[in-house]
Amino acid sequence: MHKITARTINERLVQEDREAQLTRERDIADAVTHLEELYLAFPSISLEEISRTVLDEARRLTGSRFGFAGYINPTTGWLSVPASAGEARKGGPQSAKELVFKEFTGLWGWVLKKKKPLFTNSAASDPRAKGVPPWHIKIERFAAAPAVSGKKLIGILALANPPGDYPAAAMDAVKKLARVYALMLRHKLAEAGSLEQAALLKAQQEASPDAILVVDKNGRIRSFNRRFTEMWGLPPKIMATGSDEAALRAVREKLTDPLVFLERVRYLYAHPREKSRDEIPLKDGRTLDRYSTSVIGEDGRTYGRIWHFHDITERKRLRNILLESEEKYRALFETSRDALMILEPPDWKFSQANKATLKMFGAQEEADFLKLTPWAISPKKQPDGSVSAGKAKEMMELALKTGSHYFEWEHKCLYGPVFSAEVLLTRVDIGGKQVIQACIRDISARKRMEELLRQSELRQHLAMSQINGVLWVLDRTLRFTLSRGQGLAAMGLKPDQVKGMTLEEFMRPAGPDSPSLSAHRRALQGRNVSYEEKVNNMEFSIFLSPLRDQDDKIAGVVGIALDITEKKRMERLLKENEETLRKMETELALTRAAEAVSRVTRPMAHDFNNALAAINGYATLIDDDLAASSPIKTEISRIIEAVRRAAVVTSKLQDFARNPKIKNPGETGEKKEGD
Repeated sequence: MHKITARTINERLVQEDREAQLTRERDIADAVTHLEELYLAFPSISLEEISRTVLDEARRLTGSRFGFAGYINPTTGWLSVPASAGEARKGGPQSAKELVFKEFTGLWGWVLKKKKPLFTNSAASDPRAKGVPPWHIKIERFAAAPAVSGKKLIGILALANPPGDYPAAAMDAVKKLARVYALMLRHKLAEAGSLEQAALLKAQQEASPDAILVVDKNGRIRSFNRRFTEMWGLPPKIMATGSDEAALRAVREKLTDPLVFLERVRYLYAHPREKSRDEIPLKDGRTLDRYSTSVIGEDGRTYGRIWHFHDITERKRLRNILLESEEKYRALFETSRDALMILEPPDWKFSQANKATLKMFGAQEEADFLKLTPWAISPKKQPDGSVSAGKAKEMMELALKTGSHYFEWEHKCLYGPVFSAEVLLTRVDIGGKQVIQACIRDISARKRMEELLRQSELRQHLAMSQINGVLWVLDRTLRFTLSRGQGLAAMGLKPDQVKGMTLEEFMRPAGPDSPSLSAHRRALQGRNVSYEEKVNNMEFSIFLSPLRDQDDKIAGVVGIALDITEKKRMERLLKENEETLRKMETELALTRAAEAVSRVTRPMAHDFNNALAAINGYATLIDDDLAASSPIKTEISRIIEAVRRAAVVTSKLQDFARNPKIKNPGETGEKKEGD
């Protein structure tokens, strides 16, 4: 499997190199095309403009910071440089329209003398780099090619100091541009007449790697190169007639859709200033890249159109292979941290697995994992009782049929426990073969949290339902969102029966001036409120607190009502007993009163203490189950604190019940000496 993967990566790298090479070749071809179009469109273009354009294209293709393009003056033999780029001088002679060099020194001088291209990334240490003026910048990397026509030296194209080293491919671009530059220089420097000029244009066309066709504004063929007749398979005699009809008839026979081609031709001649670039499929399976632009003179008039055709069949084939390889690569590795693997029918064995898969299942090497099957990394049975082997095949067959399938599954590590997972099976096409890509995500932690949350909710529900009173929560509109507790049953209500009802609707029988409504509104303003209220012959001690969200803004009100009906009854009874004790005039009456108080208070204190213990216990349960960030946690803590204070009072009441001390109204409470 490693060999297959290595071979796949190798092939992908080779394809990337080919694609990069094709891109470079196309860039060079585009640069050459641009120069040809410029020259054909403006035959009177100056040497300075030609040199500047050639230099700009060369710098663009190679990334060079410095450079120059120059020609050999046919009269003096000196080098004239009409175009240079970069600050090459430091305190040297002032720049003129053209620099002139009578002596050929340094690396560029070697190129001119030898008529050979030169390419080096260590120019500073090159022994040929001599004779450079002291004002010249330091040259680190250098590439140059002579502009030679036949055996005659015409000029030079020199470049220097790109951001990084020159690649070998840069030299190819420099040589090709220097070759075109030579053709242009030869034409501009030649003193021959129109025949020599026509020959130069023909040579320029023949030097192009593209098929070139030049048609005038009347649709007559003015020029074409040999590459054009070869590409289209047209006899030269058809082209030599100068008739576009004969040529177009021959072209139409080779097109898969001639009407589209002709419509495009008519459109471009109707819009002469519009450039065009598209692909043309041929019946023989080839694909041509077509580029068209108008020839516009200096007077602004349109004189014709230049057509360039480039065979991109091989490039498209390589691109398709690359895309297919990239699709497989992306399907396996260019995704998230989830475990990814490829399974192939019909035996559903693993053929690929990423690193996340090996980590998830505890496999040391990919080869170890590929020996397994989906049911080998699953328990024998799934939670629904189905056999893992049979169900796994069923899931994959379904994904192969429908395109994708998502489900939950139990897996197991090679040397570890069973865990819950989400599985997404997707049908993909790799190399013309349909396979299944499995994406597995471990959700065991999420499952544990869901179970803990469920248990916590059950405990909270149980605790709140056991409160000897009522617990409720209202939102900012004072609408009930929760109501629990044993006190609801005494009021004829069920848990959450009033959920969704507003407090005003619930308290409607009491009227708009109900103290409960006023108390809740005060709590909604941020206050802690406590009061007592009687509902359906039951008496409650009520505590209200504002409910705050994570931003500490008031989101509602939480309230708890404790049933104090029995407490109030006992308090009234105690008051009545106290009044009875005050009419007693003897010590016996006081003793009996004390006994009566003890009999009444002791069970009351005991019962009330039990009630407080239950409230404290359930409130503590709720507090333990709440997250630290829960807005209710603060309010529950206040309930617990209130219970503690009530417990202190109850403790005092128990002390009093055990030893009630009732004083005679006439006693001052001060001990006399000797008592």
